[in-house]
Formats: sequence, C-alpha cells, structure tokens
Amino acid sequence: MLRKIVFTAFGTLSLLLILTGNLPAQEVFQPGQQIGWQLTSAQVIRPGNTATGPQGIVTSGYEIEAEATAVGVAPIRHGIFRLNLTVNAPLPEVTGQKAASYHLRGNWSITDKNLPPQAAKARHSQGVIKGDLSGESSFNPTLSPGKIAVQVRVPMSPLTTGWGKGKGTFKGNEKFEGQLDLTLERWQRTSKPEGEKK
Repeated sequence: MLRKIVFTAFGTLSLLLILTGNLPAQEVFQPGQQIGWQLTSAQVIRPGNTATGPQGIVTSGYEIEAEATAVGVAPIRHGIFRLNLTVNAPLPEVTGQKAASYHLRGNWSITDKNLPPQAAKARHSQGVIKGDLSGESSFNPTLSPGKIAVQVRVPMSPLTTGWGKGKGTFKGNEKFEGQLDLTLERWQRTSKPEGEKK
C-alpha cells in the first residue's frame, strides 16, 4: 500500500514538472512517419584509394563523419553520421555510358552520441541505424565540390518500437553536409523459418 502511494506521488510530481516546463516530455517516434537529420561539420576520416581498371575509374574506402541532429521527432536525436563511399566512373568506350556519369554507392550509419562504446560495437543496437545509399552525379564528390542528391535505404534496423525498414533521400554538398530524410516502417518477416508450420 505504501509503495503504491509513493509511486502515485512520484507520477503526479513528474506530470507537474512536465506541465511546468521543468522536465522535458519525451518525444515518441512512431513507425510510418517521416524523420530527418541535419548533417553538419563533416570531416574526411579516410581519403580512400583511386584506381583505373577495365571497367573505369574507381574510388573506394572514402570515409566521412558528420554531426547528425534530428529535425523533429526521431529515434536518435543527436548522433554521429558515418559513411563509407565508393565512386565509379565507367569508361565510355567500355560501357557506352557518358563519361560524366559517376555512380555513387555507400554504407552509412547514425550512432547515438549517448550510446556506450560496447553497445555501439554490437551487431544490432537500438542506438544505431544502418543503411545504404546509391545515386549518380555529374562529378566525383571525393575530388570536386558541388551539390548531390542520392537515394538512401534502411534494409532492417532495430528501433525502440521494434525492427524497422525504410527509404528516403539525402540532399546536400560533396562533404555530405545537408538533409537526410527517411520514412521508417515497421519491419515484418515475410518468410517463416525452415521447419515452421505454415
């Protein structure tokens, strides 16, 4: 009985603090809504390597880190954006494509700044959203300045509300400073494990 009275009093006090502005109410992310991050203060962590082969000029291992600040409600409010980018410029005499077409492919992640180091290293963590990107550009963003727009995707990532997936866009400059927008949906298994009855 005494415990119930204490919990009730604590809940009432917390509500009063939220209403008076002394304790911020926690925003709740709901699957299906659009979320976004502003990426700023980007730095090149690794410049990567560029080589010319039979299929064209390829820059690989190009890595960037940037500050990621949520715009509105998001599963991660303040995080670190990391990108490993590959840029391929096919040789026109081999592929028949125009020489000014650069293909961008990469893997990215946003890690919560408050996530403990051990949790950040885990294969799956609610404090880390992982995805990939793809697109084309008229220039090589690892070498030249300019504006880019690419598609981003989250195949499957753990969220506070369960597993999620989604897709969206990134629009910004060659440093990947700009806006990353996603619409995350609840991920559902489409196939049953082997041996499970249908």
